[in-house]
Amino acid sequence: MMRKFAALMVVVAVSGIATAAPPVAAAPESTFVSHFSGRAGSAILTDCVGVPAGETCRAVDVFAFEQRVNEDGEHFGGPGMDITLRRGDRLHESLEFVPTVVGFGFTEEATVDIARNLSGGSASAADVELFPSGSVSVNVQWEGTGPISRVRSHGMFSNPEFFVNERSSNSSRLADASGTLDGSPVDDVSLFPSGLQTTRSAPCSGSRPRRSPSLRQRRPPSATAASPAGRRSSPTVQRGRPSARCVMR
Repeated sequence: MMRKFAALMVVVAVSGIATAAPPVAAAPESTFVSHFSGRAGSAILTDCVGVPAGETCRAVDVFAFEQRVNEDGEHFGGPGMDITLRRGDRLHESLEFVPTVVGFGFTEEATVDIARNLSGGSASAADVELFPSGSVSVNVQWEGTGPISRVRSHGMFSNPEFFVNERSSNSSRLADASGTLDGSPVDDVSLFPSGLQTTRSAPCSGSRPRRSPSLRQRRPPSATAASPAGRRSSPTVQRGRPSARCVMR
């Protein structure tokens, strides 16, 4: 679901004709702003613990999230859950098994609650249809463990006609997870760590006003007098900022 630098606005000042060419009116700046915030939990849960070697067991990959989106004033979002169900034969007591994907699915008919401070969370969804066939019901609880890692980024890009300005912040934390798969207990294992995360981003993009190349005017006498005799001053370069609307809230 970012990058770069605000455009340079160049005003060219040259001496020459007595009357300055009239500037051509510029179109107003057009800006599109999006704000995203979301929290999520991930886990791979299995019922292989305690299953004798040689028997079949299952594992389920779960990614559950809750999100809020504001796209230039249009608000939407909500919970969701991605599920991948695997089945395989337990090879030996070390929990190793050969998994085969049984099906995968997605639902927005989920209940997801992740703590803002990533201390824990829960998610559940019932009778989620899988592709190519079947359905599954999943319930997961997370308990945050260890320190919280935080990353912030800011990227901008622009040329004379277009700009992109994006800020984002991400926090993540390892977690212990457990739950039920179709009513049967399942747990995570150290081989596949579970986690919690939160993300905020504010991508902003837009077009800049276009100015006529005839926007050239005679330097004021005072400025000309200050320049060394017989030499023209170099063009003035000003760094412009993207729209003031491009701020992460």
